[in-house]
Amino acid sequence: MRLFGSHLIKRGLLTEAQLVAGLDNQRRLTPTVGHIARQEGKLTVQQVYQVLNRQAHTGARFLETAVALGFIREAEIQRLLCLQRASRPPIGELLVQMGYLTAEVIAAELKRALAEAADEPQARTDSVQPIEPAA
Repeated sequence: MRLFGSHLIKRGLLTEAQLVAGLDNQRRLTPTVGHIARQEGKLTVQQVYQVLNRQAHTGARFLETAVALGFIREAEIQRLLCLQRASRPPIGELLVQMGYLTAEVIAAELKRALAEAADEPQARTDSVQPIEPAA
């Protein structure tokens, strides 16, 4: 399935610049995994700062660094990433809030995109690994 933003561009309803602005807004509004780990009681504020300090020197991902420091177990990573994905605002809602499209257009195009995806051969996703955004 093609990403929804690409679908909107292909249909001529959104420009690339508008999509980039929407995605930037989405990234800005999505809590970091460090914030989520802190909310979930998995890290203290001091531990978050220790992870960020080490991360600045190594360039490693936030959760990878937290595991290396012994603050988080490997088994907790997927849960934290799932919580982050669940707290990400939907791009369609953001595009409406930004005044690029109406809620009615988003609903109709989402329905259309899902119908098109149902007609496409299913791609294998069992080997796809989630990408962890920077903390």
